[in-house]
Amino acid sequence: MFQWFKNWKQTRFNPSYQFDENHENIVRKLIEHRGEVEFLESNDQEFVLKLGEYYFSLWIANYPYAYLSRLKIGKLKRNQVYQKGEWWKCIDDLVCLDGGMPSNQTIVDFYNSFHVVCKDAQKAAQHFKQTKIVNDVLMSLH
Repeated sequence: MFQWFKNWKQTRFNPSYQFDENHENIVRKLIEHRGEVEFLESNDQEFVLKLGEYYFSLWIANYPYAYLSRLKIGKLKRNQVYQKGEWWKCIDDLVCLDGGMPSNQTIVDFYNSFHVVCKDAQKAAQHFKQTKIVNDVLMSLH
């Protein structure tokens, strides 16, 4: 009867992917330079961040067992502008690291450093958009 719960509990904190040093180094670099990292956008599956001239897409779904298991990194193409929602279309030499994860400690550190801040930024942007739409409607009625 409770087998599903036992299975869930056993896998809850066990990562679905093996440790990967490249994942570890990239996520650690973002954590170390968190004051310089720019939050660009997010959805339920990924955050898009910018550090220097590099853009990073980080898989954030399925915390903690698949969190940060896919990283995409690249630079903006020459004479391109960032396109929200379709950022990968304007990236040169997109590198995708899939199937590995940073250490459990790095996952927790990233979550504590970025997850709440990025989710709050997403909520604030959505609230601003909704407020602007409501204000536009109210202004058009006068």
